[in-house]
Amino acid sequence: MDIQRAFQIIKIFYGSHSKAASTLGFSRDHYRALRNGRAHIPTRTAEYIILKAQEAATPAGDEPEEGRESA
Repeated sequence: MDIQRAFQIIKIFYGSHSKAASTLGFSRDHYRALRNGRAHIPTRTAEYIILKAQEAATPAGDEPEEGRESA
């Protein structure tokens, strides 16, 4: 997944870029600068944003349950 797709998924999940920024721990202005290419996105930050997008895109029921035995 590329970073721009991750920003789109996060926006859809949280309803707005402002809410997404707040939830992810970024200021609204810094998040906007990251999205619009005005600020450099460090590798760790990009990985964090992509991880959060993947979490948002994964339905809750699709996560494997560890240690669950079949009946």
